[in-house]
Amino acid sequence: MCRAKKLYSEEELIISQCQDCKKVGIQMKGLLFNFEQKEFFNYAKKVSSIDFQQHAFQFEDDEAKLVLKTKDKQVNYCLNDQEFEALKTGMQIAILMIETDKILSKV
Repeated sequence: MCRAKKLYSEEELIISQCQDCKKVGIQMKGLLFNFEQKEFFNYAKKVSSIDFQQHAFQFEDDEAKLVLKTKDKQVNYCLNDQEFEALKTGMQIAILMIETDKILSKV
């Protein structure tokens, strides 16, 4: 069982990291996606480079949403603009928290 440390939390988004194995989890709307730390950093970099307006689709509810792939080809995020921005922000803050912890652990 992992000892999770919360790196970011806002509304329906929680990003945490196991203090032992260092895996990072993104919990969003009842789903939990796990990443090795390096995978998380790479995924965050990829997500931060995406322009919502260029890649969003108009869905039947008349809301533009971005379909964001995960490492499991059967599962994708489907996010509106606010949800996507919250995810990008959360991931960047989580990275800063991980890097800060690395620096402080060396002191």
